[in-house]
Amino acid sequence: MKLVVADSAWRSLAMLTDHWSDFKTHESIVQRVDELWDAVDWLLEHPTAGQFEDNMEDLGLGHRRWIVQEIKIVYRSIGPILLVTDFFDSRQDPSRMKG
Repeated sequence: MKLVVADSAWRSLAMLTDHWSDFKTHESIVQRVDELWDAVDWLLEHPTAGQFEDNMEDLGLGHRRWIVQEIKIVYRSIGPILLVTDFFDSRQDPSRMKG
């Protein structure tokens, strides 16, 4: 599969790392981001492993989620493409999720 990361996902990841910088060391932030990318790499091989994302169901596009600690990786499998649409802190209001 080919990986495509939506602009919205890049923005979400940047917001997360900015937030984490208030209380985490640079090294721990790098470790967390590495864990997220390791999960994305794994999803490239197992794109149907995640559960369907109930909060995106109304779009009818088959969004799935894979959770790493409290971060949801929201993605879609479109033929040979794995499209990551969001990195979402699941402690937030689900209505803030990006499709």
